[in-house]
Amino acid sequence: MILINYVFMCLIFGTTFLAIKIGVDAGPPPFLSAGSRFFIAGLIIFLWMLWKRRISISSLLRIEFMIIGMTSTFITFSSLYWAEQHVSSGIAAMLSSTGPIMILSMQSIFLRQAITRQAKT
Repeated sequence: MILINYVFMCLIFGTTFLAIKIGVDAGPPPFLSAGSRFFIAGLIIFLWMLWKRRISISSLLRIEFMIIGMTSTFITFSSLYWAEQHVSSGIAAMLSSTGPIMILSMQSIFLRQAITRQAKT
């Protein structure tokens, strides 16, 4: 089961940037394309969690969710959708995959923390 899930995730992640490029090249503005994608995905997940009674409607108004949505989702993906107008999907995927190493590098430089093989908790 783990191998099937791994292959499934590789297929999803591997085709994400190509799907974004196709969507951007098809004509709608990049922010509209990204907004509709994440609205539909969020609605599906929210309705599923509501059906499973794991979340309430009042949680839509929680400020923490709004901040996370604006910073980690909106800023990241809106810039990605905008950039894919000008670069290929392969370059976008390579630049996006360097995010974790860039965070590690900035942590090392600005916070003066040593880079180790294990994450400190």
